Amino acid sequence: MSGDFYKLSPPNFARMRRQEQMHLFQQTVLELVRRMRGAPEAPRRWREAGLLSFEPTPDLLLELTQEAELELLLTLARAGFSDEHLARSLSGLTRPYCYHVSQLLYDVSQRRWLARAPVTDLDLTVEGRIKRAREEGDVRTLREIAHEAMKALAAVAEEAVERAGGRAGESPEVSTAVSTAVSAQGSAPRRGDALAPHTQESSSEDV
Repeated sequence: MSGDFYKLSPPNFARMRRQEQMHLFQQTVLELVRRMRGAPEAPRRWREAGLLSFEPTPDLLLELTQEAELELLLTLARAGFSDEHLARSLSGLTRPYCYHVSQLLYDVSQRRWLARAPVTDLDLTVEGRIKRAREEGDVRTLREIAHEAMKALAAVAEEAVERAGGRAGESPEVSTAVSTAVSAQGSAPRRGDALAPHTQESSSEDV
């Protein structure tokens, strides 16, 4: 299933992480440019425009993050992005632009970047989503799950009251549901509430 279904996330989920930097077969700037059929002078222009974080001398052996930067720019250039368009579009991403190009998507209608990732078993259950969010320190997702749970609890309480004919006090189950739902309303997250930092930089970034 994970190979057939994908979820969309904020673009920083596609950033290359330090623990990934094992590179057995390094290639030079010139070799990568030739392999991707790019213009030999393009890396120098991109460096001068502030799009590359390193000096792209032709014989430089690329680290994995440097390779990711250059590969992203070469891919977009082959897709028809001019230097001006590159600068404007990439301004919504985090520098340096060391993203997995195979995981990064551009939403043309919304003019924003997204990351795609395979759906795993952890994404298919509430318990799995809570476990993943807790491991990643994803406060936003945890609060959203709690908010949806409280909304469902409030709906159940309202239905229980209706079934009881408005006599909530006569049924311990109904009384418990109502009191829990009422108290939950005060703790439900609201738009604009301050959130703890997200270890994966999960804030949405529009271009």
